[in-house]
Amino acid sequence: MNLKTILLPEGLMEIGYEAFCNNQYLQRITLPSRVAYIGGRAFAECYLLSEVTLLPETPPNCGKEAFSDSWGGVSYPIYVPSGSLAAYKAAPGWSDYANRIQAMP
Repeated sequence: MNLKTILLPEGLMEIGYEAFCNNQYLQRITLPSRVAYIGGRAFAECYLLSEVTLLPETPPNCGKEAFSDSWGGVSYPIYVPSGSLAAYKAAPGWSDYANRIQAMP
């Protein structure tokens, strides 16, 4: 899979387990507003990923290690709607990424 940017359809409600795991080319991803679930390790080991934007106002259920890497160097921002910033930072699964969650610019 050599995708750098992925445009997901607005009606998408679920990202499956390891859906984009180990994509060595993915740089940016925007998750549509209806996404309610992100599977474990969905974006794990995507070393070129530089930003994730989530459009859902309510934090989707987030599987274990959805945005992790084995070497611990993940530091890209995760952008969320500004009115949902606190909810994302406190939500189960998302609190692991609280230091990277920011309001959309």
